[in-house]
Amino acid sequence: MKKIIFLLYTIALLLIFSTKVIAQTAGTLTFTYTPIAQGTGNYALAIWIDSGLPVGIQKTLVRFCDTSTLNYLQSWAAIAGCAGTNTGYNPTSGGCNVIDAITGSSLSGYATRTVVWDGTRRPGGYLASDSTYRVAIEETWGTGTNQTTLRYFTFTKGPNVDNQTTGIPSDANFTGISLLWQPTLSTESFAAATATVFPNPSNTGVFNLAVKDSVTAVKVYSILGEILSNETVSLSNGDTKILDLSSYNNGLYIVSVTNNKGTANYKVVLDK
Repeated sequence: MKKIIFLLYTIALLLIFSTKVIAQTAGTLTFTYTPIAQGTGNYALAIWIDSGLPVGIQKTLVRFCDTSTLNYLQSWAAIAGCAGTNTGYNPTSGGCNVIDAITGSSLSGYATRTVVWDGTRRPGGYLASDSTYRVAIEETWGTGTNQTTLRYFTFTKGPNVDNQTTGIPSDANFTGISLLWQPTLSTESFAAATATVFPNPSNTGVFNLAVKDSVTAVKVYSILGEILSNETVSLSNGDTKILDLSSYNNGLYIVSVTNNKGTANYKVVLDK
């Protein structure tokens, strides 16, 4: 009898653990900040999502660096699979994990920047498990360690909104910091503003923004995260707003609409 009870207990435990599902909520993280100028020279920049583990990088969002500055961005390069050199890591090597990241040469301007994470891991492209993650920013503007800054911003990826659009303190390097995790299906009555942008692509540079909910702000970003326009508006369900991007070069842009419930981002293509 004891053997039967033990067997039934073991089977029950196996069923419990075998049916346990790790949640993977779809959603969007929007992170905005303004860097403070550090001298007149160019600087290197990396922004990524990690889980706080030694090799816990989920996805690189941004990597700007030149081959002439191989001793830059060492914290990012150490966990991004970059090749090692006799002086550290090479943040521009072919082994660096920059799949789907925005990359380019070192930067000279210090404009406000916005990055978006779709909740997926790279490589692989599958949804990251619901957990606590960090947005990491590393900025290097010189060769010494005292000319590199690294800062983390913690958030929770899951079925609930993590709204940190106010209250994140500035420091000597970063200001105007805003973070919002918006799940696709939220358990709160906190649905982001919704709209439709058309035609998309546009061969004239003019887009129509058809609002499906109240909207209080409309922003347009370049693919590099630079704010091209920022308008305070008062739009209601059914309203349409004209977005004229005809003065900009062909390419991909992000239209961001906001109300008191959240923010939604839409990718548009300018193809004149």
